[in-house]
Amino acid sequence: MEIKLNQWVYIENFKYGRLFAADSKKDEGDHVVETDLASKSGEKYEWMIYQSGSDYFIQNKLYGFMFSTDKDKDKGDHYSECDPNIQTLSQAISKSEDNTKWIWDIQSSSPGLIISNRRYGQMFAADGTKDGGDHIVETRPNSKDIGAKWVWSITDICNTAFPRENWMEALYSIIQNRRLNEIVIPGTHDSGCYRFDSVSIQTQEKSISEQLLFGVRYLDIRFICLPTGYHIHHGLAKSFVTTLTDIVKPIKDFLDKFSKEIVILHITHFEKFNQNDYEKFLSEIRNYLGEFIAKRSHSETLPTIKEMVETNQRVIISSDFKYTKTDTPISDFIQDFVWDDIESPYDEKIYQSGEPDNIINHLSQLVNKNGNQNLWVLQGVMTLSTTQTIAGGVPLVGDAINLVSDVSIKTYAQKINPMLKSYLCSDSWKGKYNIFICDFVNDDLIENTIQLNYNLRNRIVSEP
Repeated sequence: MEIKLNQWVYIENFKYGRLFAADSKKDEGDHVVETDLASKSGEKYEWMIYQSGSDYFIQNKLYGFMFSTDKDKDKGDHYSECDPNIQTLSQAISKSEDNTKWIWDIQSSSPGLIISNRRYGQMFAADGTKDGGDHIVETRPNSKDIGAKWVWSITDICNTAFPRENWMEALYSIIQNRRLNEIVIPGTHDSGCYRFDSVSIQTQEKSISEQLLFGVRYLDIRFICLPTGYHIHHGLAKSFVTTLTDIVKPIKDFLDKFSKEIVILHITHFEKFNQNDYEKFLSEIRNYLGEFIAKRSHSETLPTIKEMVETNQRVIISSDFKYTKTDTPISDFIQDFVWDDIESPYDEKIYQSGEPDNIINHLSQLVNKNGNQNLWVLQGVMTLSTTQTIAGGVPLVGDAINLVSDVSIKTYAQKINPMLKSYLCSDSWKGKYNIFICDFVNDDLIENTIQLNYNLRNRIVSEP
């Protein structure tokens, strides 16, 4: 990962969020350094790194240069703090001549950076939280740890405000000659699961319309065919409130309003569908989205974004439905307009482990092995096991329930989403994934993926 010198940047901990200097002062007037999972902005979150010979110095924009305190804690760790009286590089260098606690070493290490204090060791964000939920930043002598709380990334402070509702149009001059598998596409996991009686299995808080306006361009939708119609399901649970119309009408309305946005509708996990049901189901989708449906690509090369926009074929329908009767004719519409299933690797044992570090390591392996030239999905999620789901009596008929345990998809998302934010822009992942999905999509994940597409402006793509 690149060390950005002499410019204001954010420094992010891979596990516990954005580095900042706290407003409150200690008795000596110094400010304790902490991390914030909410990744807020402001001058106390902004840092500048200077290099003098082999030495690095780190300055907070509001509260001065960072150092590691001489006094150790019970376990031998040392707090990281900022001194508001040290505001210039020459002052910091002068201080370091008497005490190397002002000097930092920064080394590149997959997937991020290891930052160490010259005198008091490797910097990390402590696991314990303060009252506000922030994490104290400390240093530990003689440490060689490489877990997520010990790893850091440096990201640009983006002063360009991108409109989320039509970010593809805003970046059109940059992405128009690229294909969808050549940009980063933000998406949601179980996109239709925003209305369930059981909060434990809800995966999103925003409706389909709200997700699209928020910047989401890939929707992961799962239907069950019941006598009452086509409804959203999530494993054992069914939502009788969310129907096919609640999914496709907002997509049509969105595409009517924004002429350069493209949406991928990936429909999987069909339940209780036979082939006749499937044909009728697609016919209903066609009634809503027909004018926008992109013709299926039978070649190894996807159309460019410009080609899709100019032909107004701006929604891709992908399906994993499997025909069981080989003698049943497949309609021309399915052959011409329904795309093959999009690759979306899922390892149940890893994703249900309850350990975000295991999932991050798995995702890192996937991005480094990927050689896919088609659309493919990276799933940044932690999922409930069947045992956890059934523990509270997940409704088979939509009745309200509550899990006995406090484990839910939302609590899992609160653990893994802050970690994903740092990895998405890391050098070890950047340019190696296509569609990224998560539960309870938030500002950071959307902004980071849009920013990555903006960064493509520095990479030339020739006209097809």
